[in-house]
Amino acid sequence: MRKGIASFAIILLGLLAFSRYAWTSMQPVAMRLAGLILFIGGVVLNVYSRIILGSAHNTARKFSKPNRLIQHGPYRYIRHPIYSSILLMGLGFELSVASYLFFIVLVLVVVVVFFYTVKEEKKIKNWFPQYKDYQNRTKKFIPFIF
Repeated sequence: MRKGIASFAIILLGLLAFSRYAWTSMQPVAMRLAGLILFIGGVVLNVYSRIILGSAHNTARKFSKPNRLIQHGPYRYIRHPIYSSILLMGLGFELSVASYLFFIVLVLVVVVVFFYTVKEEKKIKNWFPQYKDYQNRTKKFIPFIF
C-alpha cells in the first residue's frame, strides 16, 4: 500500500510540473472545476476497480494470467476500468491546467493504452473461453459507448 501511495505522489508531482506549460494562465474557473471533478472521479474509479479486482489484480511488470475473470462492479460495464480511470484522470488534469505539453503526453498515453489493451485482450481470450461473450456484453473504456 505504501508503494502505491508513493507512486501516486510522484505521479501527482510530475503532473504539477506540467502545469508550468499552460495554454493560458486565464483558465476559466468552470473548466478547472470540471477538470477537478473528472480527476477525482478517475481516482475513485481506479481505487474501486482495484478493490473489486482484488487478488485477481496483476501487479507484475509482465502481464500474466489472472486467477479468474472479474465481471462485476465496474467490470460489468467496461472491460478496462483501471485504464479508463487513468485516462479520466489525465483528461481532468488537462482541463484543469490546460498544458500543451501534457496534452501531447495524454494523446500518447491514449494511443499506448489502446494498443496495449488490444494485445492484452488477445491473451485473455486464450485464457478464458467466456471472454468473447464478455466482450460482446461490455464496452472497452466508456460504458455504453466505446
